[in-house]
Amino acid sequence: MKARTLWIWTAVHVAITLSVIGSAGTSMDHAISFGATAALGLILLLTAVARSRSAGSGEIKSLRYLVWRKLQANRAAVAGMVTVVALLYVALLSPFLAPQDPLAINWAAVAQPPTDANVFGTDDLGRDVLSRAIFGLRIVISVSVLAVVVNMILGTAFGLVAGYYGGWVDTVIMRFLEMWNSIPFILLAIALMAALGTGLLNLVLVVSLSGIMQLARLIRGQVLGIRRSQFVDAARVMGVGGPRIMLQHILPHTIAPIVVMSTLKIGETILTISGLSFLGLGIQPPTPSLGAMLSTGQQFLYQNVMMAVVPGVMILITVLSFNLFGDGLRDAFDSRLTR
Repeated sequence: MKARTLWIWTAVHVAITLSVIGSAGTSMDHAISFGATAALGLILLLTAVARSRSAGSGEIKSLRYLVWRKLQANRAAVAGMVTVVALLYVALLSPFLAPQDPLAINWAAVAQPPTDANVFGTDDLGRDVLSRAIFGLRIVISVSVLAVVVNMILGTAFGLVAGYYGGWVDTVIMRFLEMWNSIPFILLAIALMAALGTGLLNLVLVVSLSGIMQLARLIRGQVLGIRRSQFVDAARVMGVGGPRIMLQHILPHTIAPIVVMSTLKIGETILTISGLSFLGLGIQPPTPSLGAMLSTGQQFLYQNVMMAVVPGVMILITVLSFNLFGDGLRDAFDSRLTR
């Protein structure tokens, strides 16, 4: 990414941050959102400064630069990336953007169609649909990102160990993952939720334990091709231990597939969490949840169709944007396509 682009993004971010200062509340949600926004602005500023200092040095174009150029040439990926960034800002600033309290019940305005006070109407308890959809987006993205991080750590660890050591270690790990992957996810989710109880942390645990096999196989294949490289043999000759070789010499070469898989996995995880919430196994009320809103909305289609349309469209846009962005990253990191 060019320094000019980073400076523009930093300026836009600062403008957004300054625009919400006047509406800053005293609740914990407001404090967390504002703190995270300020921290992100500082990271962007430091990155832009560092990028400006390194610009014009005349060095050979890095792989990161080539990947960025390839990504820019993919219109679908750019559209997905812009949408993902916009959705992340909406989720981050949800306490400032939501017009009403998403938990405030109004028995005098139950399942009402859109009005001036409620742009998309109210739900079965008189709560503002738009406010609950904005907070629901924040919660589902937060839970999905956390679940994907845990999933990536476990899958990468299994793949590294299986691919590097091989032999019986590889056989035991991969057969165990195949056995675990053979369990139907819905049955696994019901069993774990019944044993652990409902809650966001338990939901993260359940979702993160699914789909480990896919990443583990991908990383294992990468490691099998890297472990015979000359720099790995040189590290062994120098007496470097296996764990250090895996972390310092092999893992950096697997970052590209991990990033691509993580981006694609977020969209899949959002759909999974929404599906579990739709069935009553995910995010529990009164916490806003897009899946639960969609489940409730189908019962009030004649009273207020927006109860089902708004969360459904938001799930569609979120999953589609992450998938488009992930597909673009996959093509950009492909050495056969990068020029």
